[in-house]
Amino acid sequence: MQKKYIVKLTPEERAELADVLQKLKGTSQKVKRAQILLKADLDGPGWIDAKIAEAFDCRVQTVEELRRRLVERGFSEAKLMLMSWTQFATCVDASSPSELIREEEGQRNAIERECAS
Repeated sequence: MQKKYIVKLTPEERAELADVLQKLKGTSQKVKRAQILLKADLDGPGWIDAKIAEAFDCRVQTVEELRRRLVERGFSEAKLMLMSWTQFATCVDASSPSELIREEEGQRNAIERECAS
């Protein structure tokens, strides 16, 4: 199947990712994203998503999302790939993280009451 989002890293991007791996610089998530991008690179190994997911113990959807972010938003955004609380709150239509927690606790309590009945 033809990939919609093709990873083609520049030599500078490859060097930056290799530096992250060599020094284990950053969080474990950042290191894993660096490994994924290097394996997905068309000018590098060019592994398929299923092989990458198996090698780095993640879901195929994670690899696909990282590919999509790299193509649509650029290299720096693909390295981050973490949703901030503000973006998360906007997605669920709440105004603050504390409201999200209260809402989740309320839903959990309602489910517990239903199960107890």
